[in-house]
Amino acid sequence: MMQWGPFIQRLNPVIAIILSIILGGPGHAFQIEIKNHKLSIEADQVPLQDLLKQIAADHDIIVRMAPSINPPVSASFDNRNLEEGLKTILKPHNFALVWKSNPKFAGNPSEPPYLLTQIQVYRPGQKSKMIDINASFGSPPAETGDVLETRVAIKNNKVFVPVILAYDGREVQTTLLLDTGASSIVLHQNVADQLEIDDFKESQGEGVGGVKIPTRTTRLSYVTVGSNTKENLRADIIDYHGSADGNYNGLLGMNFLGGLKYTIDFERQTIRWNP
Repeated sequence: MMQWGPFIQRLNPVIAIILSIILGGPGHAFQIEIKNHKLSIEADQVPLQDLLKQIAADHDIIVRMAPSINPPVSASFDNRNLEEGLKTILKPHNFALVWKSNPKFAGNPSEPPYLLTQIQVYRPGQKSKMIDINASFGSPPAETGDVLETRVAIKNNKVFVPVILAYDGREVQTTLLLDTGASSIVLHQNVADQLEIDDFKESQGEGVGGVKIPTRTTRLSYVTVGSNTKENLRADIIDYHGSADGNYNGLLGMNFLGGLKYTIDFERQTIRWNP
């Protein structure tokens, strides 16, 4: 999108005023671009939703947010680290950035290890009220008492559950092994690295046979499975050296599962969540 501000400022004042009226004045002309995983922006009192809609349209990034969040944004910078640049325009709102592994990274170290796939902006405790930013903004859909399902993978009677983990504004989609014998969530170090967890306490866990395992205990912002989200959950981080059975990255323990009503359909490979 063309940036009109500097152009208008160089014109005769009368012409500048006329053009400003025609173009809608400040807050309507802006430029935002992601290039080489860097963010550049030139905006003066532009509604946040307009900026994020442009990102969604230009870069195939899913943007979901609360319809009521749409403050004016003023920012001007070039080639800023993508994550830091987004934080600049999204704070102080609650938000999460969802990343996925970059398949090009292994063969090309100049590529980033992770790619941004989704931006979420929401009010505390109201993630379920976010909608796709390219959809018409209206009333969020009403919740129903219908039974909801989450598709899982079941192998050798082990249930592998897709989850969303969040920590300090970062969000990662991964798979955890459902374990009702684990009192809390357990994460492998590689997931902790993706979330950039930097606040933890050295501790000890107990493995099979009472074996002591060194852990690092932290608090996740939230954990989501299907339509269920729990906030401020404890997670124990471990250095995992076993086989990548089912390609999972930790355990989904009772601090998430406790209090939820569900049944596992082994034939259809789903978890049915009951109200």
